[in-house]
Amino acid sequence: MFRRVAAAAAVLAFGVAAGPDPSAATYQQIDNCRGAVEGLLQQLDLGGKQVTLIESVPRRRLTIGNGDDRIVGYQAGARLSGCTGWVRVEMDQFCRVRQSYTQGDCLVDGLPAYD
Repeated sequence: MFRRVAAAAAVLAFGVAAGPDPSAATYQQIDNCRGAVEGLLQQLDLGGKQVTLIESVPRRRLTIGNGDDRIVGYQAGARLSGCTGWVRVEMDQFCRVRQSYTQGDCLVDGLPAYD
């Protein structure tokens, strides 16, 4: 009995140590999407404002009952110097930009503005 428990513990420990960490993969993808956000911001005329912060979070589709918790895209926000709003960038799960807009008092030529 002890051998079976020890063997099962060894297999579980190996699987945990060798298997990919899903949260690490999620954060890695967010870092990859950062490049898409930075690329978009470089294409925009920011009117001399500097990017001071970029934050990204995954958007998930939650299906209650069957445990399906899938990332369906990413939402990023960029703070610019001289304004208190955000430049928002919505992307799909492959970091392709779906839409971008501004919120608050940040106005950027070429982007719609919402409050």
